[in-house]
Amino acid sequence: MLKMKYLPYFILVSLILFDILILLGLVVLFFDLEDTTLIAGIIAFTGAIIGGVITYSGVLLTIERQRVQNLAEKYPERLMVSDKILDSIAISLHEIFLVRDQYKLLDTANKNKIRLNIINDHLKVANDLLIDSVKVSGEIYRLTREYVRLLKGLKFICSINSDFIEEKINQEQENLINIFKAVSKEKDLALGTSKNAYEIENRLKS
Repeated sequence: MLKMKYLPYFILVSLILFDILILLGLVVLFFDLEDTTLIAGIIAFTGAIIGGVITYSGVLLTIERQRVQNLAEKYPERLMVSDKILDSIAISLHEIFLVRDQYKLLDTANKNKIRLNIINDHLKVANDLLIDSVKVSGEIYRLTREYVRLLKGLKFICSINSDFIEEKINQEQENLINIFKAVSKEKDLALGTSKNAYEIENRLKS
């Protein structure tokens, strides 16, 4: 991957050296080689170009190396935050909507009291995760904020008694499943480069 990335620079250096050889050939053809001042000037010019290209390539390599190190250092924390968000969504899915099947004999009001306690616990966790989600990516933050909004919506739904409450809760269940899938997909996209950098750093250290 890195070899392919720096291939254009290798081609650029090769073209420059090729142009210099052509220039030297023209000098030999049209100018007096006994003019050492001209030859010295051409050599100095050539050396300056080569030195500049080497310096520029070195700077690019240093910047790329620093970028890889930064990605590698942040990867464990970003991975942990992503997994916490996914775990929170998965657990809330299980606990909130299990009430419907686990407490069939209870009326809607009592079911909602149980749901409210569960939702309040998950809402507290989700708000904390929202702060950390910015460390992963902007999209993960947006999805986590949507998760918080959904929990708040469920909290409101459960705080009222309505004949359509179970239907509304079922709709939110589908929405929560979609958020989980979106976070899982975005996690792979957002952490792909960091994971590669982390693995490269570990190989270099071993």
